[in-house]
Amino acid sequence: MESLSIGVARRQLIIEGVATDPLNPVLKELAQRLHKHHVGALKFVRGIGRDELAEALAALALDPIRTEKPIGHDLERVASFGSTFGFFR
Repeated sequence: MESLSIGVARRQLIIEGVATDPLNPVLKELAQRLHKHHVGALKFVRGIGRDELAEALAALALDPIRTEKPIGHDLERVASFGSTFGFFR
């Protein structure tokens, strides 16, 4: 596998075309957090570095209401994560 694609719905994730259980509390919370960040999909490409992944996860860990703008609307910040990780609206 060269990449891993994850779609984001309001209460569940779609991982490589397969929907997660919307009642799973961990995945439901992750989907809701990504949705609040206006992230419609994520793509992890083989070769992603530890630092790139840590930076992206740190950005997603922030409360989108308390930041200047949700990560899905911050194109400059998204571009800074490099080509092995992508957010899509």
